[in-house]
Amino acid sequence: MNNFLNDAFMNSFGSFKPPKNTSKYYWTRHSIGKMMQYGLSAQRVIRVIRSYERMEVGVAKNTVAVMQPLSVKKDKEGKKKWSQEIWVMYQFPNKFKIQN
Repeated sequence: MNNFLNDAFMNSFGSFKPPKNTSKYYWTRHSIGKMMQYGLSAQRVIRVIRSYERMEVGVAKNTVAVMQPLSVKKDKEGKKKWSQEIWVMYQFPNKFKIQN
């Protein structure tokens, strides 16, 4: 019965393919659920991590939060403006420690 529920849940999100864990990235069930909820691919999340607009200390211990805006436009003065942001919070491997 549990497999039936998992299959029904996965099929409700169309052709979403959960990312595979690698030596660089470990995807939690929570992160996969949020990616499905917001329609983000693993590649999009990795792109936010690699080329972010802003970085902050994450709310959880030893985490970093990075942001990348969606559909950036420039106003008349040349300032960047956007109405949506993608935030990604991640944790470094144990060998790196972040000082809060």
